[in-house]
Amino acid sequence: MSLLNKLGKLKSSARTQYRSIVAATPIEETWVLVEPQQGRSLNGNMYYVLLELCSNERYRTFTLYCVAKSGNETLFRALLDAEGAQRVQIVTRDSERYLKLLAACKYLVTDIGFPPYYVKKEGQILWNTWHGTPLKTLGRDEIEECTLIGNMQKNLMQADILSFPNEYTQERMISCYMLDQASSAECLLAGYPRNTVFFERQQAPSLASGSHALRMYAYLPTHRYASNDEDATHVARRMFENLDRIDAALDDEEELFVSLHPVQRDQIDFAKYAHIRPFPTD
Repeated sequence: MSLLNKLGKLKSSARTQYRSIVAATPIEETWVLVEPQQGRSLNGNMYYVLLELCSNERYRTFTLYCVAKSGNETLFRALLDAEGAQRVQIVTRDSERYLKLLAACKYLVTDIGFPPYYVKKEGQILWNTWHGTPLKTLGRDEIEECTLIGNMQKNLMQADILSFPNEYTQERMISCYMLDQASSAECLLAGYPRNTVFFERQQAPSLASGSHALRMYAYLPTHRYASNDEDATHVARRMFENLDRIDAALDDEEELFVSLHPVQRDQIDFAKYAHIRPFPTD
């Protein structure tokens, strides 16, 4: 690649655009940017945060934005509209509009973290809820991953509020990402927003038509870190071998609904299975 091409690529990068945007963009006091799973999936804490912002009269005058990875905009729109959250605006991650909102929104809420180029401005308030209970190694405790934790650690350090569902999660996150002497965030032991669903009285949605199962199971595995393509292939192969064995062991009155981690979601071909289906997207 020529020097001119390299310079052109650098100039057009999101990092460079953000640097030029951030200084010239004032903070909007009633704007909220909510980023679920880095735009990959709207099915957890951020979903219920958005519903609360839409339904609570206290936030009636706030302008609400939800971040979607390119290709997820239509799905996110449908999920929010189904709950009457039409006033939430969908913005595509890493788009020019997204960069401007990163710089302009007073409140930023995430369950993972924002891109490496994001640096919190004075006056912004950042709330990180995380998205699970770490029953696996994370951060510096994950040998293969410990050299790659910089951006996640930075996001947690920049947060004004870190909320946790239990003391164990709080202790592990602070230890794994070495926040003890580096973060001034307020830690809230307040449960996860997504647990709201356990207090809602509602009829369970019907499953896919044609289902005659009497016994239904769900498999929702976490992401397994892979240090290279070969390792990733090995991890995926082991998972598919397990699914093959499970499918063969289930009878016609049983079904397994699978929701892979967003990083791996596109890797599975459900057509090959007799008793395994994708977990409903809605």
